[in-house]
Amino acid sequence: MKRSLILFQQHTGRMFRDKWKVQGKRVLIDTGALKELKLRGIAVEDANDVVRETFEKTKHVELDHFPPKLNEIQPDYHEEPCLNYSDHNVLIGGLDQAKVFTNSCEMDLSLLPFSERLDSASIDSSQNSIIKRLIKTSLLFDATQEKLPIRKDPNRPAFVFPRDFGITDKRKNFLLGRRLLQLCSILNPELKDKRRFIKGPLYFQTALNRDSRNILLSVRADELIASDVYIKSLINKTELTDKPIPDILPLSAFVSLEKIHTYKFEDFYPMNKEIDRSVVHTVLVHFNKTEVTNLYETEVTESQILARSLMKCYAIAIAEARNHYGKDVEDLPEPLTIQCIQTDSKQFYFSIFQLNTTRSSEETNIRNAYWILPALSLFDQCDYIEGIPKLVNYNPQANQQLMLLSPDGHGISKCKFTCHSAGIEPMISVGEC
Repeated sequence: MKRSLILFQQHTGRMFRDKWKVQGKRVLIDTGALKELKLRGIAVEDANDVVRETFEKTKHVELDHFPPKLNEIQPDYHEEPCLNYSDHNVLIGGLDQAKVFTNSCEMDLSLLPFSERLDSASIDSSQNSIIKRLIKTSLLFDATQEKLPIRKDPNRPAFVFPRDFGITDKRKNFLLGRRLLQLCSILNPELKDKRRFIKGPLYFQTALNRDSRNILLSVRADELIASDVYIKSLINKTELTDKPIPDILPLSAFVSLEKIHTYKFEDFYPMNKEIDRSVVHTVLVHFNKTEVTNLYETEVTESQILARSLMKCYAIAIAEARNHYGKDVEDLPEPLTIQCIQTDSKQFYFSIFQLNTTRSSEETNIRNAYWILPALSLFDQCDYIEGIPKLVNYNPQANQQLMLLSPDGHGISKCKFTCHSAGIEPMISVGEC
């Protein structure tokens, strides 16, 4: 048997190329068809002249930009612009600007009914083990692989890094936030008939008129815990009369708000007050650096992150107050309190807001109250280190505050917690971290 030639990948298509070499040397045989056509008076054209016919290239005419037309195509277009605050932008003045805009003053943490338990609250080892598993499952073990934002080196701005794939920040926030709130609900089974966990996103909108300006607050609650009753007021509104608010002059309270022309100037509350457990109790807000940016492309500061929590609480509280008391309500008969948790899956910002009035500081001397709990880091690092998934410096205090705020505001439930009672066996295992 004759040995054949050893072929490799570069020999792919060898027989096809050899066949073309042979066929390319063929000589066309004159069949006499051209002569016969000429004898019969039939015109014959050369095929090369037809194939290679040149055409003039048409020039694209650049049309001028036409403004939006006021017709049925864009029914929500208005010539008068509206100032809009939404999820992707922050206030340039930070927390002080938010306090002036919302007519709020920051209160001392000692006024909170559970302030003494902020440092003394504890979670047993079994619960800590489950929470560690939740963190790893959400941030490391999820099978989703998407394109991550392009990396940039400030010292080498022209250097192109390889494109990274993995779990996006948005999905990390979604997985961790939802699972932690579900865990809070599981730890308090006695509140099952009074609270309900609502999967987001839920959109709220509040229409305001300040200094002859139309302002829209369009915010999103990524996750939400609803209740059947309102949270009791934490401080009497008479104690908030003539409380000082920050002086930000010459800065305006409306600076860095976007001007938009297409809008609906109306309030929107996503839950019907006729249904059971439709009162906002706790709001979970995601912070994502790829979505939330500063107007002037600078780094978002911690003060602006806290201002974002205050603005969201303010918008949601006014939308709920108007849904409950009517659209013309200004000074609320009973204060309305909302708890807020903002996180980027690592840092947790806890705050509580009490709405007493919807009027601005120039129209009334009654103030709204705002409490800011110290920001806590859930961990230092959660990543694959030398190929091993590791959670470095887990901080249980962040979850202790979450347990204090989310379920009922009266402390951590003392019920015995196991993986079986939590009903999360498919998601995590019982073994030690």
